[in-house]
Amino acid sequence: MNMSAIDRPRTAAVPVAPIFLNFRSQVVQPVCFAIVYWDGPGDTIYAFEDRTAFERQCATAERHFVHVHELSAVEAADWIAAGGKAVLHEVSVAGGAAFCNLKLAPG
Repeated sequence: MNMSAIDRPRTAAVPVAPIFLNFRSQVVQPVCFAIVYWDGPGDTIYAFEDRTAFERQCATAERHFVHVHELSAVEAADWIAAGGKAVLHEVSVAGGAAFCNLKLAPG
């Protein structure tokens, strides 16, 4: 007995993790994402490769009564794909921290 294509069991689609790039187009792996409503509508996602730096930033925001909305990597990727602005917290070799543009890898 043959099964039609409709009756065949389907394998669950394996979710593909988004690939993020820094301003140099190098692959980066942020682990935390948030919209921080510093002074307006919250039009930027802040991404962090270091959870400790993320927690410090959130604590600073909350001390100043600034709302922080944490996002998943998929939600952040959807935001960027829709044209939203995103920045990555980067620490230089000298120890200085800065936020630089974050984008999605093509594909």
